[in-house]
Amino acid sequence: MSSSDSSRPAPPAALYLASPEDAEAGRLDVAGLPVAFRALMSALHAGCPSVAVPAAYRGTEVDRAIGRSGRARARTVWLDGANEKAPLEPMVLLPATVVLPPVALRALLEVPPVAVIEASPPEAPVVLADAQLLAAVEPQVPASRPAGDTLRRALAARRAGVVRGGWCLRATNPDTRKDAERRLYADLGSVIDTRLDRLVHRPLSRHLTRVAVALGLSPNVISLANLALGLLAASYLAKATVGNALLGIVIYFASAVLDHVDGEVARLTYAESRLGEWLDVTIDNGVHASMAVAMGMAAEHLAGTGDALGVAMAIGFALSALAAKMSGNGEDVPRALTRLGNRNGFYVLLLLFLALVALAPAALPALLLVAAVGAHVYWVGHLALRLRHQSGRSALFDDTL
Repeated sequence: MSSSDSSRPAPPAALYLASPEDAEAGRLDVAGLPVAFRALMSALHAGCPSVAVPAAYRGTEVDRAIGRSGRARARTVWLDGANEKAPLEPMVLLPATVVLPPVALRALLEVPPVAVIEASPPEAPVVLADAQLLAAVEPQVPASRPAGDTLRRALAARRAGVVRGGWCLRATNPDTRKDAERRLYADLGSVIDTRLDRLVHRPLSRHLTRVAVALGLSPNVISLANLALGLLAASYLAKATVGNALLGIVIYFASAVLDHVDGEVARLTYAESRLGEWLDVTIDNGVHASMAVAMGMAAEHLAGTGDALGVAMAIGFALSALAAKMSGNGEDVPRALTRLGNRNGFYVLLLLFLALVALAPAALPALLLVAAVGAHVYWVGHLALRLRHQSGRSALFDDTL
């Protein structure tokens, strides 16, 4: 992509009815939200500054969903059909019954018009249109009249580019609605997921996410439930018996699954927020710190020392969480350092703790000492990498002067 393309502002979007059934089908519930509202939010998350919505959805579930979202409410333009004219700027024409991830739309926004997303249904294409193509569908789109046939004919007369990548499904009946939901839930993973997350946590969390969406639970409520479970797990670890330690680990596992659920619900229902992100990180850190202190208390009870080591480990966890947050997606972080700080390592620590409680309680302080040192090595390593990168950028800047 050229520099001129990257500096070009993102075009607005407009939802259109591809067929007569779309006026009703756009109200269809897909994973807790009307499909037309999902199309609107995908456009906003892709970077479109505004989205025009057919007046056919006024007073419906789509209108109410828009009203509950401050972002959607501020950027929705209702088409009244009377004074709408084809704009001179490019515009994304998005079928109101299409479900697709924002990443697919972002790719479309980066190319010149006229372009079509390859995966979009032939009868309801997702198009980056120019003024000429918009003029062809001007009578239908603003008036909430089916425009699919007109748009296909207009595209057939043009040489449109094709944007590959991403998926796109049309949800107009119960069967296609289920297909769209399956794809949405399959995409709920994160780039930082470990193999354990993909094989164990996510398959379980997706089931709970379905329940949470059906009950209308907010991500922040789920985060608070995660905190309650984490503190309960820590209380059992501190009791310093094999049975209680095992129960604490099981409860922690449930807490870890819930830690995935809150993010999944947020992404699925477009409920991401700075407060939610802050709450998720704070609670996750608080749970691990409380577990560290609890293990120190257990070691103190069984081996005569450990309280200070538990506190030192908790401080290391807190500083490590801050370091990981400052490092972003961690692309430049060595794999060995990443493994030192992920949840898989914490599970190993818990299992070793359980084994020593059962077989060698006197060795618990040594385990906590190693864990505390590892926690501090993690954040110190991140800090060293950050300082090295800043030094490298400064040297590069000096060389260019």
